[in-house]
Amino acid sequence: MAEVNPIVRSLAGKVFGMELMKGSYSEAAAHFQSAAALSPSHVVHRADLARALYKAGDVKSAIPAMELSLSMHAEDIHALQAKDSIQQLLDQLKKSPNYNSYWAPA
Repeated sequence: MAEVNPIVRSLAGKVFGMELMKGSYSEAAAHFQSAAALSPSHVVHRADLARALYKAGDVKSAIPAMELSLSMHAEDIHALQAKDSIQQLLDQLKKSPNYNSYWAPA
């Protein structure tokens, strides 16, 4: 399950007047995959898919998804922010000693 501290969950419920939905990063990735299929040129969907895959622990799938989102044209400021966020995540991942076991670029 996507982990949100119980105190944060409770506080958010009080501040926003609703409970946070429970879910998992794997579920989120499936939904972002559907969104990306419906709008394949939308960078934000691709970046969100990459991030959800990474957080779900599917790094081998996340890295190509990150690379794809970074190769796309950013259609607006949100897409630019998404690409910047993914670039930072990928840069961090590349510094990991396990990076080559996740992904061996051609």
